[in-house]
Amino acid sequence: MADGKTPKKASSLADLLRQSLIAKLLAASDESRNAGGEVDGEKLREKQLAVLKDGEEKTKSILGIFAQLGSDVSAVRKFAAVGPHKLRELLVSDEAQPFDAISDLSARFGPLPKGYCYRYLAPESRLVSKATANRADNVIRLPTLLNRLVDKRLGMPGDEIPDRSLGEWLADQPAEVSRLWALRVLVLLGILKRADLPDLPVTEPENSSVPGISGPGSHTAALIAEFRKNALLHYEGEEKEDVASAWNGVAGKRSVVAQLQERSATSALVPLLDDSEISVRVSAATYLLPITSDKALDVIYGAAAVAADRLTLKHMDAARIHAWQTIWMHDDGNLGNRPALRA
Repeated sequence: MADGKTPKKASSLADLLRQSLIAKLLAASDESRNAGGEVDGEKLREKQLAVLKDGEEKTKSILGIFAQLGSDVSAVRKFAAVGPHKLRELLVSDEAQPFDAISDLSARFGPLPKGYCYRYLAPESRLVSKATANRADNVIRLPTLLNRLVDKRLGMPGDEIPDRSLGEWLADQPAEVSRLWALRVLVLLGILKRADLPDLPVTEPENSSVPGISGPGSHTAALIAEFRKNALLHYEGEEKEDVASAWNGVAGKRSVVAQLQERSATSALVPLLDDSEISVRVSAATYLLPITSDKALDVIYGAAAVAADRLTLKHMDAARIHAWQTIWMHDDGNLGNRPALRA
């Protein structure tokens, strides 16, 4: 080197690639020996060239992956440094200009920055036509890694979601609902400024009477214990990005609630509003909200307003996200008595 210093030690990945290449070249030498132990020069050259060509192709592929990953990470870092963005900063255009294919956007509105991708706010679906989806004011530019984070969030189930996951429910919603929830998820993930959410009329909860029960009984008590166990399973699964566990937890809670409803004993969940685990409190409040609004709303709004310095505590961030989704579903009139999740 120009400064006379020893070059930095190669990365472990480079060492592994080098060792693999050497091992294959040595193997090629062994494989090129005839029955007498002599090396067949022509055969050896053919095998060595094949090994080197394969190594070159794999190296190029790996370098390409690392280059792309570097661009993706750099894009997220620069995006996050600004904090939540305004919607107009994310949109391809403020105007509803139609386009035929997503590939047309770069030519018309400028190329995507490195590490970015396009994302529909309301993608084409059974209820959203291609013409409605393919408008410049329905597409945002987003760092690719954040785009994957949004997909993960949409893939999660929840007590407040009328279908297996938010994304699956939205697939059967009209364009305005799909777009609204896309913006809401962007807000929950700190990507979009909350002030850019459209104003909606809030439905005031009705303080309807809570159905009484003749007594908890051993069966009801067992159901409440089962509900609590599944609430913990749901939030543990979400925290570990284990969608199957999260789904099983939500399905288990809904099964318990269905049995309680059959016994007119849904209010047996009320004591869980004071549970030590926030995952249990928010879960119970979500199902109690339609019948006992005041206490349930206190729990939901408390979880939604949790301080930023507490979000690293167990289940706090998941509780915050589900609380906000519950508030929005409630305000939209989509909470109520939800149908069973699809099997």
